[in-house]
Amino acid sequence: MRNTFEYQTWKKFNNEVVTNISLYGSMINSLKDEDVRITDRISLPRKRLKGFQYGAIGPVDAGDYVGGNYATVMNLSSTLPMILPTVQNIDVKYFLDVANLWGVDYSSSIDDSNKIRSTTGIGVDWFTPIGPMTISIAQDLTKATTDKTESFQFNLGTTF
Repeated sequence: MRNTFEYQTWKKFNNEVVTNISLYGSMINSLKDEDVRITDRISLPRKRLKGFQYGAIGPVDAGDYVGGNYATVMNLSSTLPMILPTVQNIDVKYFLDVANLWGVDYSSSIDDSNKIRSTTGIGVDWFTPIGPMTISIAQDLTKATTDKTESFQFNLGTTF
């Protein structure tokens, strides 16, 4: 059984700056005292935790990232319209992401890496004729020793 909570709100300041606060929490457990399958475990997508490789945070078993039973995320972002004020199809954003992915139910010997991960950086949403593109440059603030970071990310077809 998986339970997930998501909340987002936006606030506009001075008719230009738009801020966003997003909260996410998820947990998965078996109702029959069985282990949750690895394919059903939680992993965090790039849009929830920028600056880290997808699938390369959380509990590690024999060198493999196995996902977790629990996840929490808080995202803060704000547009920076003063950087490119006359360009209509590009949004520059500042972001701060804070997340944790932890817990495995099949072994108590696995270091479940219950650590807060956080990143900050600048992102660009560019709405092109072929679709939206997102570029982000992130700096990790906190991480676990097993986490793999990625300071530059490029996505085609998605935005923040």
